[in-house]
Formats: sequence, structure tokens, C-alpha cells
Amino acid sequence: MAGTATAEKGVKPAGGTQAAPTRRFRAGVQQHIETYKIYNATLGAATTTTFLDDVPSYGFLRGIWIKVLVTGGAGGSATYEEDAPFSLIQQVQLQDVNSVNIIAVVTGYDLYLIMKYGGYFFSGDPQQAEGFTQGGANGNPAFVLYVPLEIRNRDSLGALPNKSSNTAYKLQIIVAGLNDIFIVNPVTPPTNARIDLIMDAWWEPQDRDLAGRAQAQEPPSPDTVQYWMKATFTHGGAEPITDQLKRLGYMYRNLIGTCRTTAPVRSTTNFPNPLTVIYEGQAMTIPDRDLWRWLMGRYFGYTAAVGVAGGLDVGVFVLPFNRDFGLQPGAEVGNGYLPTASGTRVEFQGNIGAAGTLQWLINDVSAVDELDITGP
Repeated sequence: MAGTATAEKGVKPAGGTQAAPTRRFRAGVQQHIETYKIYNATLGAATTTTFLDDVPSYGFLRGIWIKVLVTGGAGGSATYEEDAPFSLIQQVQLQDVNSVNIIAVVTGYDLYLIMKYGGYFFSGDPQQAEGFTQGGANGNPAFVLYVPLEIRNRDSLGALPNKSSNTAYKLQIIVAGLNDIFIVNPVTPPTNARIDLIMDAWWEPQDRDLAGRAQAQEPPSPDTVQYWMKATFTHGGAEPITDQLKRLGYMYRNLIGTCRTTAPVRSTTNFPNPLTVIYEGQAMTIPDRDLWRWLMGRYFGYTAAVGVAGGLDVGVFVLPFNRDFGLQPGAEVGNGYLPTASGTRVEFQGNIGAAGTLQWLINDVSAVDELDITGP
């Protein structure tokens, strides 16, 4: 009886062999965490201390942990500024090997917001970490912040090669004075801030795995870089706003807005309600401020009281465009990114409730070909 020839499962067809696919970068690397520098800053009322150092070469850089421990305070009575203890870090700046800013002149509180709402961790609130303290009555804060480079940990997109000691990434930290931390100092003010810098990296993969299969030598789309920058808009009173973002040409991944009065203190009630985002002639309107914050709490899992660990922050509003993989922002495919070109109009419209500022932390992604980092 005539029939059709079929190949048995697992048997290679005659006339050739099938090449084994190259294994993905993440399958051939493991995490490397290393404390590479310890600073000690002497604290004074208005004294600032600047630290600038090269990040040592090692594999592929994912980010940098900043661990802060303040000591020497005693006697009780300390009360704190609104952004404390993170206001102890007055400024953070990270530059690439060509001295181009990757994270440009953000504050410690900004970095707190980036870690909390950036989509890099399952639980990103620094206040929920073991060992965290604002400082108590004696004024001795302890906290950990993160400077991110890697965009998504499921495939290591955005981890950057860090293999040359001659061309290094540079991290600058400016430690603030006590006046930026305390409204009222403890009886004996703290004297020292110890700052540990801890590298978070992947090791370099071998050419082949233990089974002899080829192994990718770099993350996907190796020229992809994410940035965090800040734009500040000042308003003289309760008035209509037309705040236009000028950082264009990249794909927006996340926008974090903070409303402050002239005091300055953060304000939820002064934030425009509603806020309309104009993008390429289309209006993205958030019709109700309360609903927006309700959604933020559910997106990120921050459902405790406002202003405490595990809760939302007064005056802070987030537009996460990295919400397209799973139920939580982060580890995204990239389909939700907001692409911009040099002529794109991205404008915030609404009415601010009183004089003050609207600050936006802009997280955008640069890729040679955006199809390399977005889903089909």
C-alpha cells in the first residue's frame, strides 16, 4: 500500500544536521554583588561632602546599591524634614564611560521614588526593608537605595558591559547637611554618615555551556540604555498649566510626578485634577485624582496608609508605561512604552491648586531599533 514517508520524532532529517540554537545571555550568567567602596562623611549643620569615584570593572553592570548608616546622634528630640531620611543624599549622578549622564542630578528622595515606583523589584519600597529607620528620636537614619541600569531582570535588557578599567562608569554622591534632614536636631546631633557602594552585576558568560551549546555573550539589544532625568515646572499661583516635556527622541517607560508648594512641602490636593496628557494630538485624561491613586496602590501593591511604609506618598503621581507583562509594573515586554521623536508634543494640561512646582522624573529608553526591545 502506498504511503507518505514521515520522520520519527527526534530523528534528524537526512542530508544535514540541525544546528543547536544559541542559549540566551541570562541562561549563562549569575549575579555578582560586591562592596567596592566605603565612604564616611562628617556631618555638620550646612556642610556638604562630595564623593566621586569610578565603578570597578566587572562583567555587566545591573545597578549600584547605596547603603547609608548614620551614627552619633543622642539625647532624643529629633524631628524630621518631609523627605528625610532620604534627603541626607542631596544629589546623585551616574555617568557612562563617555561621561554622558545616565542618571542626571536627582536627589536622594528622587532615588527613593525611582526605587519604589520604577518597576525593578517585587517589593520596592525602601521603607519596608529590614533595618530601615528614619532615625528615631536620636537622629540616626539607616536606609538602602538603588541606582538602576538594567531595565528588566527576566532577560537582562539594559545591563551594560563594564569590562574595561580604563573607561569606567562614574558615580557622584553629595551628602547633605543636617539642616536638610532635621527640623529639630537631637540634643547631640549625629556626627558621621557611612555610605557603602555595592556593585550589582552579572558575570561574563562562557562561550559554551557544559553541554557544549553556544552561549550568548551579551544581553539582548546590547546598545539599549535607560535614563532617569528630571524636569521642573514652576507656577506662580492657582492657574492653568501647559507644561511640555522637552526630553524627546526616546521611548518613555515611566513618569513620576511630584507636586510641591512654595514652602516647599508635597501636596496631593494641589496636583491638577483632572490632569490631561497630550500626546501626538491625542488626549490621555485621568478624570479623577482619587481613582488615579487607587489604581497606583493596586498596580504597585502599596495599600497601607499614605506616607507610611507600604503606602503611597503625599503629592506623588505615577504614569507607568511598563505595565504590559503580568499584573505589576516591571519585567515588561515593552509594548506599552510611549515613543517620542524630536517633534513630538508631550504636554500636561490642567489646573494647579496653588503656587509651587510640578517635578517630573522622566524614565526613557534608547535603543538602536525599538523592535529589538518591544514585543511583536
